[in-house]
Amino acid sequence: MRTLRTGLSCLALFVLMACGSGNSALVEQREVTAGEYNGLVIGADKDRTLEAVKALGAQVISARPCDAFRVALGSSNSLPLGNLEGIRITDPESHFEDIYFKDGKVSRSAHTPGKELVAGITVGDEVEVVRKKLTTGASTEGLAAAPIVDMQNGGVVTLSGADSLPAKSLGSHNCWRFEINSVAPAGAVYEIDFGQSGLKRILYRRARVRVE
Repeated sequence: MRTLRTGLSCLALFVLMACGSGNSALVEQREVTAGEYNGLVIGADKDRTLEAVKALGAQVISARPCDAFRVALGSSNSLPLGNLEGIRITDPESHFEDIYFKDGKVSRSAHTPGKELVAGITVGDEVEVVRKKLTTGASTEGLAAAPIVDMQNGGVVTLSGADSLPAKSLGSHNCWRFEINSVAPAGAVYEIDFGQSGLKRILYRRARVRVE
């Protein structure tokens, strides 16, 4: 099976799952929408913010979908494709199918070798056609869909410059994620969002326990 780079480490997965459960004993969380936090300044542009991220000690950073969701397919008509760059469809065995959109149509797709999860979706299909195919019929039962970004390496950028994907490629995306592994006891995850006036939101999550 093809290995995917999603920008989510074991730390990030643990933090996001703990936050989703509402367990504040496991994770400290704070949201900042004014002023500054750890060198990140609300209102700063992307170049200035990226320099602050580097100063914090982040080794990698990734673009992420601004609209996060996970929808079970087959039994739901509420699949919010909207202006998404793409979606990842998965099954319980972790096979995947990625469908990317441009100008309201399917631009390309990729899937686990030898395992196509959804039949009948082709390049050029309208987004609404895709939505109907994914939310009707029994063939999609047991599958789930979540948004993805349309970037090389799953949107992951190595800030040392050793990666083939330049940091400037983040500029077309308004939502980023990065980790700081040096924060005790087990690291911290930042999710930051940009608007027309620059950085508008910082979401900080720090694990209170070490993930083994």
